[in-house]
Amino acid sequence: MKIEYITKHRLDDIISKCITVLWDQNLYYLKTFLYLVFYTGIKNQEVYILKKKMVDLERKRINLPNRTLYFNDKVKTLLENYILNLNDEDTLFDMDHGRCMNLMNRINYLLPHKKGINMDILRNSYGMMLAKKKVPEEVARVLMGKNIKGHYKVERFYDLVGIKDSYVESMYRRKII
Repeated sequence: MKIEYITKHRLDDIISKCITVLWDQNLYYLKTFLYLVFYTGIKNQEVYILKKKMVDLERKRINLPNRTLYFNDKVKTLLENYILNLNDEDTLFDMDHGRCMNLMNRINYLLPHKKGINMDILRNSYGMMLAKKKVPEEVARVLMGKNIKGHYKVERFYDLVGIKDSYVESMYRRKII
C-alpha cells in the first residue's frame, strides 16, 4: 500500500493557490493551520481540542493531554502572528470535524490535480519528513503519537528530554547544549 504525502514545495504551492482564491478565509488562519499540521503531525482529534494555553511559543512546543508536539521557527512565527490577531477566544482554530472537512474540500476544489489533500496526507507528510531526516524510528513513533506492539507507549522507554534532543538534532543537525 502506497503512502500518500506531499512535500513542503507542494504545500507552499497549495497555500499560494488558496490565498489568491479563498479571499473570505482568514489567510493567517489557513497558512498557520496547514503548516501546523504539516510540521507537527497533529491528529484530527487533537486539532479539535487545541487551546491557546497549550501552545508554548518560547519552547516551541504544544502540550497536549497525552503528548507533546514540537514545531520549528516558521510555525512559531506563524503562531505568534495568528495568536496576536485572535480575539479573546480560548480555542486556537475553532475546528471540528465538519469545519475541517469543509476547509479541505474548499482547498481541493481549487487544485488542478485529481489528488487533493486531507489531514491524513498532511500527517503522512510529517512522518515522511521525519524518515527522510533520519529521525530514529522510536523517536518518530513518539512524535507521531503511535503505539508500539503490546499497546505500550514508546514514551515509557525514552524520557521526554531525550526525545526532544533527538528530534532537534535530527531536524537541524546540531547538538543540544
